[in-house]
Amino acid sequence: MKKNFLFLLSTVIVLTFISCNHENGNNNQTLEVEIIHNAVTDFDGNSYDAVRIGNQVWMQRNLSTTHYKDGTPVEQGIVGDTLTFGQPLYYDADMNSNDIYYDPNLKGLYYNWYAANNAHGLCPEGWHVPSSDDWETLMKYVYENATTKSTTKALASREGWPSSNQEGTPGCQPEANNETGFSAFPVGWIDFIDYFDETGNCIYSTSQLSEYGGVAYFWSTYRDNYIGGNYYSIDFTKRDYTVGLNTEEHALSVRCLKN
Repeated sequence: MKKNFLFLLSTVIVLTFISCNHENGNNNQTLEVEIIHNAVTDFDGNSYDAVRIGNQVWMQRNLSTTHYKDGTPVEQGIVGDTLTFGQPLYYDADMNSNDIYYDPNLKGLYYNWYAANNAHGLCPEGWHVPSSDDWETLMKYVYENATTKSTTKALASREGWPSSNQEGTPGCQPEANNETGFSAFPVGWIDFIDYFDETGNCIYSTSQLSEYGGVAYFWSTYRDNYIGGNYYSIDFTKRDYTVGLNTEEHALSVRCLKN
């Protein structure tokens, strides 16, 4: 009886240890992925590889242009400055040179919703900022065809995510990440700190880099008139993507999709 108990206990321990590595995936996955090198160049001369995921072709890294496709400059916002409402801006957050995201090819730039969806067109000719329907098409295809059945693992890069024991999250067995080649890095977003007067009224807001190293945020084209712009995110604590709305002044990453 004692031997049986010890055997069962050791089995539980082993199963607990390997739970991070074995997921209820589709062993007959049919995920179709193709890397396309030098697929497009933006106005600044930055070249982007792309990845075909199913019937869609996505940039393989975050957009990093400082001009719209017609050559009009995008005005730069400075992290730490006071917020200006309704003004299209991009941000280039300073990173620690020891961080993996210090490479601008991995980090890209951060754009507020007004810049991402400006009439001048932020993405290069022949490409566009994805709609919510575009994102849903990607997420549905990945979930239905990826081995892990985890959208976050299949879209997340294999480096840069916090370690996690939670099954299906990007930090759990990261070598199994990025089945799609989408290579999402958790570079966070540009958030704002509000400052209030003695009566509780907000008198001004300043920008800051938030959730760096934990979450990847991407804009879509959708906007709710009362709440703000629509985003999709990949979080190191979750195995499924998150959809949300945030005020248009916040700055997120942009991934362009081929027309």
